[in-house]
Amino acid sequence: MTIVRNLMKIFVPIIIVAGFFFIMSNFKHTQTLSSAEEKRIKEYASLMQQAKAKEEGKTQILSLSSVAALGKGSAGEEVKAVQKSLGLNPDGYFGLETEQAVKEFK
Repeated sequence: MTIVRNLMKIFVPIIIVAGFFFIMSNFKHTQTLSSAEEKRIKEYASLMQQAKAKEEGKTQILSLSSVAALGKGSAGEEVKAVQKSLGLNPDGYFGLETEQAVKEFK
């Protein structure tokens, strides 16, 4: 019985200290970021947004290049896509305004 008590007197404090260090080591992951780290994260997020916007622009250009020939009197989603790319109000009808913008674009 005394041997068990003596061992407990030795090991219980060791277990408590080991538990304390284990818990404290997990708190390292919740520390605040430095201003330089925050700046790098914001720059990375900005670059990712630019890349995404650029990729969406490529997708739109690819879809426009695969569209059949459009002209005055055409209507539909393809016309809306062309109007959006020209900065016009996309009403979906290829009228005088769209025709003029296409001619100016060339």
